[in-house]
Amino acid sequence: MTWSTRLDHYVKIGENKIHWFQLSLSIAIIAICSLIAGNVLDKSLKKDFKAIELIGLKRQERVQARASGRTPSDEAESTGLTSNKAKKADTEDVLWKKLQGDVFRAPDFPHIFSTFVGIGVQVLVIIYIATFFFLAGFINWYTRTFLFYQGFIALSLASWPAGVTAARLMKFFGATEWMLTAIAVSFWYPTFLFSMFLLVDMIEWTEKSAQTVPFTSVVAYMILWMCAAIPLAFHGAYTGFLMKRFKTPTKVNSIRRENKPLPTYLRLAFAMPVFGVIIFGSIFAEFQYVLSSVWRSQVYAMFGYLFLSMNLLVAIVALISVIVTYLSLSAGHSQWWWRSFMIGASGAIYMSIYSVYYMIFSLQMDLLAGEIIYLVYMLLVSISFALMCGSISVVSSYVFVTRIYSNIKGE
Repeated sequence: MTWSTRLDHYVKIGENKIHWFQLSLSIAIIAICSLIAGNVLDKSLKKDFKAIELIGLKRQERVQARASGRTPSDEAESTGLTSNKAKKADTEDVLWKKLQGDVFRAPDFPHIFSTFVGIGVQVLVIIYIATFFFLAGFINWYTRTFLFYQGFIALSLASWPAGVTAARLMKFFGATEWMLTAIAVSFWYPTFLFSMFLLVDMIEWTEKSAQTVPFTSVVAYMILWMCAAIPLAFHGAYTGFLMKRFKTPTKVNSIRRENKPLPTYLRLAFAMPVFGVIIFGSIFAEFQYVLSSVWRSQVYAMFGYLFLSMNLLVAIVALISVIVTYLSLSAGHSQWWWRSFMIGASGAIYMSIYSVYYMIFSLQMDLLAGEIIYLVYMLLVSISFALMCGSISVVSSYVFVTRIYSNIKGE
């Protein structure tokens, strides 16, 4: 054994067959969702746009008929419709088209919503920055101590896109002050992280563990964070408010339209457990390997597979979000902002459940302090995963909604 290979025994590589099976499963999920989106949504949207065009033509013909003094019976003969068919055509309309005056209305608690989406973008950027550093060889995955510093750098750099995203959303929802958004993005997630780490550090201190971080080091990290992350978040929020407001293809009505009740399969109590399984299942194998490497004193080194799994996860969440949002709009429900976020975040439910299962049946910890530390860390991971997937879902749904309403003309 040479000096350069002395730690290879602790590296968590695993069998390539398992990783490729997981990637194949994710690709299969994407293929199924793509078929649903490509066939069902494509056919449905084409049918909807034809109906919208037909309705517009009939209304123009009706106006011209009235201007020329023709009767409704003459109009029906000219269009080839009987009186019953004409009446049916007049009353029929595409449900999601009727929501054009409400679909871009600001959601409830817009400031909290914008903050959550901004933090979700921050988590996504952190993961991609960290994965890129490992793949490029900038960080040696043997040195766990340096991982903390790399994570701190990624957290600071990702504060800028978080501030931009949250500020642009708040401006889209009608806010005029960027300071409140900057403060929320700057302090909410980092404060949550430091609180979790301080709780773990206190538990380790009571247990007289060698892993305890001195309080002076914690204060030093907080000062560094204040000098790096906070200015970037404030600059990002200020930049986001200076950018032009997102243009919407339709105007928001002054009076809110009453939403129709959703069918059972689209309600959050049913949809979140169903789609959460799909989202978490797409990364299950890689998540299990990461858990084993962290909690069994091994080193995870499959960053290529992790990068591919992340890209597949983004695609799966985006496809599921588009499908659910379209079905909700087609059912006459215009409040899609929070629904889209919750559908994307639903995978964190199963991540939390599996984390508890893994602790009970795989780790079999003897000390209560160890179990508490494990649960605190996994709570942090699950909430971060929920925010990240929720933000991916919201962005995907917004792009989809904007596209379909850009193809119709407001009336």
